[in-house]
Order: sequence, then structure tokens, then C-alpha cells
Amino acid sequence: MSLKALDAVLEATHSGPITWKKTDPDRYETLGEPRVSIQFHYPQVGGETTTGADIEVVSLGGVVLSFFSGSEGMEKVRQILRESRARLMRLSKTSRRHNKRPRVDAGWPLLFAFSRSWPRATQAERST
Repeated sequence: MSLKALDAVLEATHSGPITWKKTDPDRYETLGEPRVSIQFHYPQVGGETTTGADIEVVSLGGVVLSFFSGSEGMEKVRQILRESRARLMRLSKTSRRHNKRPRVDAGWPLLFAFSRSWPRATQAERST
């Protein structure tokens, strides 16, 4: 049951209805419906030693699923995140193709992002 749900999420991520956003360093959430989140957990092995992201907790539709390192579920969750990144890369390449002057237009948003209009007092002084 849980692997079939992950297959459906993977297919929806691949085909486009689901878009992912990284909300924390170890947490991913979908934008819009269906609400799905993936959280990585780092088990502590004694003292301050951790083993890495060995547990993934997936919340979908009010159901919480845990997958451990080496399991088929863990591999499916990682496929979902890889597909999400690959889809973002495809979309960003597509958007660059539509700009006929990418090198010319690239600096304009940055240039105007920091510009400020003159304060009113300064404008009044300049006009006299």
C-alpha cells in the first residue's frame, strides 16, 4: 500500500501536477494539493555521533510513513526528489530558451533591484 502511494507521487512529480519546495534543510513539501511532505531524520548513535539521513518520514493525506536506509521505500523517496530536481532543471532550461537576449537582459533585474528614488527633500533642492 505505502509503496503504491509513493509510485503515484513519483508519477505525479514526473508528469507535472506535483511541484516540490525545500522548506528546511531536511524537509520538502509539495506546493498545492495533494499535500505531501518528506522529512529526513538523523539517528544518534551514542554521544554526538549521527549516522546520516537514515530515516525518511513521509506524510501524505494524514498518513505518516517511515522508511529506513536500504529499504525500497527509501529508494522511492529519493527517486521522487531526484525527479523533482530534474523537472526543475528542465523547466529552467525551457524558460531560458524563450529569452532571445539572455546575456543582454540578465543584469537588468539585478541593476534595478537596488535602485532607490531620490528623497522628496533632495528632489525639491535640486529643482530650485
